[in-house]
Amino acid sequence: NRLLAAGNARTEIHYGVQIMVCPSSSPHKQDKASHAGSAQSLSLTEVDVVEGYINPELRAIARHSKRGPQTTWYRVLFDSREVAFVAIDRLRRHFVLLQIFVQRDLRGNGIGSAVLRTVEALARSEGYCSVRVWPRPLDRSVDLKGLARWYRARGYRLVPNSAGDMEKRVVSSLHQRIERLAS
Repeated sequence: NRLLAAGNARTEIHYGVQIMVCPSSSPHKQDKASHAGSAQSLSLTEVDVVEGYINPELRAIARHSKRGPQTTWYRVLFDSREVAFVAIDRLRRHFVLLQIFVQRDLRGNGIGSAVLRTVEALARSEGYCSVRVWPRPLDRSVDLKGLARWYRARGYRLVPNSAGDMEKRVVSSLHQRIERLAS
C-alpha cells in the first residue's frame, strides 16, 4: 500500500484500485482520481447535503438515510461516474459502515466490492482495526440473508451477542502489536 497526501486529500493505492478521499472542505473536492496503470479509478467525496448527489436514485437514498452526529456521507465516483452512496460513523471504538448503496443498474459488476475495499482501506488509514456493518437492505430487491451472505463472502463475521452486526478485521493482530510497541 502507498499513501499520498495532497492538502486534505489522501490517495491510497490498494487492491489495484486508486482511491482518493476528499473531505468536503478540501480544495480538491471536485478532483477525480486518475488511472493507476490499467486500474479503474474509484473516489469517495464527502457530501454535506442531499443535493450533493447528482443521480436521483442516490439522492433519494440519501434523503431517507438516518444521519447521526458522527455520520459522514460519501458520493462514490467510478471512472468519473456517480455510482454509489456510502454512510459511515466513526465512533470511539468502531468504524461503522452504516449504508452502502450501488445504483441498481450497475450491480453485479464488482463495484460494491470495490467500494467495500475502499471503506476498509479508509478505516485502516485512520487507525481502526476493524469495520463493523449492520446489514440492512436499502432496497426491496435485496433480502437480508443475501446481504449477510455477500458480507460473509468478503470476510465479515457475526459479532457475538449482537442483533446481526458483522465485523471484519482490517489490521492484523501482528500489525497491532508492532504499533503498540512503537508507541
